Amino acid sequence: MDVIILGAGMMGRAITYDLCNYSNFDRIALADNDSQTMDSAQSFLKGKTVNFASINVEDADDVKKHFQHANVAISAVPYRFNYELTKMAVETKTHFLDLGGNNDIVNKQRSLSSEAKKNGVTIIPDC
Repeated sequence: MDVIILGAGMMGRAITYDLCNYSNFDRIALADNDSQTMDSAQSFLKGKTVNFASINVEDADDVKKHFQHANVAISAVPYRFNYELTKMAVETKTHFLDLGGNNDIVNKQRSLSSEAKKNGVTIIPDC
């Protein structure tokens, strides 16, 4: 099973670190579009088996391409992106969870529940 973490900031790299140490994922990927953030995350995760990718979460085609190669996606990007990311996860049949941060966004995500269920996708917003 493969997982991708979106956002290589402090939360994303901590999630990645924990998954490297305490999970059984076959492949762990960490993605961000900021090279300085990614360099810092690579330094923090030195010695861990992580695939690093440059992804712009505002580019739907790019995100969907990466979601199609993952079983699970974890969003550690600002909450304003989570509704669109959830829609893409449902479309690509990728299980999805995020760190939340805004009740209005979470309510919009919950509106996708029946479509997610139809596609066999688990969505866990506002972790």
